Amino acid sequence: ASQEILVQGQVLFRCGDLATKMYFVSQGECEYYVGVSQVDPFHLSSPAHLCEAVLWMVWEHRGRLAANSYCELISIDSQKFIDIVTFGSKKLAN
Repeated sequence: ASQEILVQGQVLFRCGDLATKMYFVSQGECEYYVGVSQVDPFHLSSPAHLCEAVLWMVWEHRGRLAANSYCELISIDSQKFIDIVTFGSKKLAN
């Protein structure tokens, strides 16, 4: 896991970007805009999580995430997660 720090107004990802990480909001507040919308965002704060699908499949972001204030997120890299899960299942099979 890694830490991502965003300042107010900073965008983490946009609609159509290839997703590579799952995120957990640990501090602050982010706004998630569905699609290319500029209105009615979802307000996310701890313990919200997002982008879980990237752990199980190739995923493209379906919206935009921006920090509404100073914001800290914990991220899980999808490829590292897959490597760990795959290694563990191979060990169990032997």
